[in-house]
Amino acid sequence: MRCIMNKINNYILKAINTIIDSKLSGIYYDKTFPSIIFDINNDGTYKISKDGFLYSVPCAFNAELKKGQNVWVTMPCGTANIKDMFISGIRKK
Repeated sequence: MRCIMNKINNYILKAINTIIDSKLSGIYYDKTFPSIIFDINNDGTYKISKDGFLYSVPCAFNAELKKGQNVWVTMPCGTANIKDMFISGIRKK
């Protein structure tokens, strides 16, 4: 009986999660996430990692960043505009 209840609970939670994800996908908001500077490009942009991929992004403030430095990266309007990402801050350890 307990096994059946766990399966029902998991099914209900997955259904709720699916509904929430579908509602959130239509909401556009800035998303900020932590990352690390992997490299510095010749054009003044920085290579950062997001979800296992490297992206070249500009820095929004006047600072010289270094390889290995922890930064905050912002995506305007959430995941809809990956090409518009920028470094928005330096993370303290």
